Amino acid sequence: MRCLVERVVVVIDKTSERNDVTIVWKGGLTTQHQLARPVNRFEHLKEYQRLIARLKELHRQGLHRGQVAAQLNAEGFVPPRRRGVFTESVVSVLMRRLGLVGELFRDDLLQKHEWWIPDLARELGVIPQTIHYWIKQGWIHSRRTPSGKYLMVWADKDEIRRLKQLAVKHVRVRARHPNLIIPKRRPAR
Repeated sequence: MRCLVERVVVVIDKTSERNDVTIVWKGGLTTQHQLARPVNRFEHLKEYQRLIARLKELHRQGLHRGQVAAQLNAEGFVPPRRRGVFTESVVSVLMRRLGLVGELFRDDLLQKHEWWIPDLARELGVIPQTIHYWIKQGWIHSRRTPSGKYLMVWADKDEIRRLKQLAVKHVRVRARHPNLIIPKRRPAR
């Protein structure tokens, strides 16, 4: 190498992972290059603001963390330390740091009279598994979040009254009370 290269000048940008490298070749020719170095924090990435904006957009679309990681990788984003690719756990850490909660308990996803299962279970004085059982039996209206991972249930005041009665009835008695196991028709959304 010493026969070909006279000197190498490296200029490090401490605010990003980009470094400018100038190679002065024997004979006077110079070439300019940009290299990326590992950095310790997301904030030190040159594309940090664009990464955060894209992450927020993918979160708004309701994508799961694994899907977000795959999309970021497909778009050419690279995590700090330049090792590997974005994974579900890396995305999870970054989202938590940014205050981006998952779909569960995001009240902006709920429509009128919709409940998260744990919240409705508390209201009715039952365990969440009871509500899951009712969903499976078709005794309560439900729908999935955009990612399909979580369920939301619909219950207005009349439905809550019916479900409270259903909760106290024994399993065998429920079959003799169709008015308790047939859900009220849900109004159009």
